[in-house]
Amino acid sequence: MVVIILGAIMALIATAPAMAHFRLNTNIRIFHIERLDDGLRVYLRKPTPLAFASYLAGTDSGSVEIKAPFVRSAVEEGQRVHYLDIEALRADPAGYGQLVSSGYKFTISGTQTPGEVEAVAIHPTALAPSFAELSDARRALQAGIYPAGADAVFVGDSVTDLQLFFPGASASAEIRIKALLPEGYEPDGYIANIFLDTVGNEKRITRAAGLMREEVVLNTSALTAARTFVDQGVWHILDGLDHVLFVLCLTIGAATFGALLWRVTGFTVGHTITLIAGFLGYTPSGSWFIPGIEAAIALSIIYAAAIALMRKTGAATAVPITVGIGLLHGFGFSFVLTDMLSLEAPHLLLSLISFNIGVEIGQVAIVLAVWPALYLLGRRWMKAQRFAVVAIASGAIALASYWTVQRVATLTDILIS
Repeated sequence: MVVIILGAIMALIATAPAMAHFRLNTNIRIFHIERLDDGLRVYLRKPTPLAFASYLAGTDSGSVEIKAPFVRSAVEEGQRVHYLDIEALRADPAGYGQLVSSGYKFTISGTQTPGEVEAVAIHPTALAPSFAELSDARRALQAGIYPAGADAVFVGDSVTDLQLFFPGASASAEIRIKALLPEGYEPDGYIANIFLDTVGNEKRITRAAGLMREEVVLNTSALTAARTFVDQGVWHILDGLDHVLFVLCLTIGAATFGALLWRVTGFTVGHTITLIAGFLGYTPSGSWFIPGIEAAIALSIIYAAAIALMRKTGAATAVPITVGIGLLHGFGFSFVLTDMLSLEAPHLLLSLISFNIGVEIGQVAIVLAVWPALYLLGRRWMKAQRFAVVAIASGAIALASYWTVQRVATLTDILIS
């Protein structure tokens, strides 16, 4: 089973580069609903690949040309890639706005209502402005269809913002939102949907997971908030391959269950501290910080894998180190949390606690999937257990080394620019 898990991880990595240009590199979709005296205004941020769902359905976008408007196809190093066509976007922003708008059905007070497209914008993910608050959303849509001077990027390396207006809708109207996705379109990755409904000075929050093929009804339930952020925490650690690899190496490097428990506890303490601190803004503001943390996380995987290979299992030295490494990973968790939650959001404390609980559930799931299998393998065939440990640790070192080179190069570019 352990070897199967490693194989699945390596298969995921092997397929990732081929899909990079249409991949959901950003997997959060945010809706701001502004209730006004003369109607409703909706601000939407989504991963750009979702706008091209009808063109992607049933295709392998990593190997075939996608003939879609506002997309430019090219062949680089023998591989088909797809960039945003910036000239086409600037020539017809209204057309792109209609394309994005056509992917959703809004039902207001029981009546399906088309929205008027007021503005649309695309941002390279690395340059995307904040969208956490209603004021942020307004600003993000004022800069035009695409940032001046920015180079074209892969479709998957961008987010799309849309502004819609529903004239005459009541400020107290019930709102239902559904994504109109074609059959055969199954994007990679887990999608989080956040709905922020502003009524006067009150902000209501609703959360849902997945593709929104079923209608989402806006509500204010604290239980819904808790359940959704637990889900977010679980899927964030399971979908974050660097976090999975670290926990995996932490698990295979522990000689006893007691040692494993101490290590996992240390990691938990560390990432809980910085997850909360990072979300609250107690972090350096320099552009070097995020790539620096990501590079350090990659190095932490190499360290944990090396410990497993060398069979250095002393719990007394492992706990302080795993606390320190947990501090690094906690910042990584906080980066995604700040995209989903603002300091003014309802149920803030409950959401923070729930997200951390979700991270723990995901972490425990990895441990429970690997440790019993490794233990039973060692009871029956010690050499096979050692082979599994060496295979997993060696694969993790190779992959994390590749990440380290990439991330250090990114960090170096930032520091010298």
